[in-house]
Amino acid sequence: MPENPPSFPRREFLTGLLAFGSLGALAAVITPTLPALVSAASHPLPGWATGSPQMTRAYRAALGAPELLAQLPCYCGCMQSDTLHHANLRDCFLYADGSLNTHAAGCGICQQEALSASGWQASGLSVVEIHARIDDTFGGASCTVDRCVE
Repeated sequence: MPENPPSFPRREFLTGLLAFGSLGALAAVITPTLPALVSAASHPLPGWATGSPQMTRAYRAALGAPELLAQLPCYCGCMQSDTLHHANLRDCFLYADGSLNTHAAGCGICQQEALSASGWQASGLSVVEIHARIDDTFGGASCTVDRCVE
């Protein structure tokens, strides 16, 4: 009797196909944020911007999404300041030339806004939705130019 030829290894093939598909799906999720991650990692923070874990994360968020923060207001009082001349949340973290601004290092409202906005963007919210959430969450902060009461 002739021997039967070996059967096609369906189980191994399907397992490999599933693994390959999973890697593709993971890449589709990670790839859009990869440029921001590379940019943040290649831009070391000075010591004054790493005074706390929240501060470090906030500056990393600002470096990763400056275009988002440029579309959001800041509720710490800096936008009403005659000396700071901030036009948006981005200005709390970055100067127009891209160098780091020290303002947000000492301001919990700026840090919390940047981290919230970054998190909401990562969860898929649009800029309009993020702006509305920033207004709802931080619009009632009792801040003035000289003092912010969180």
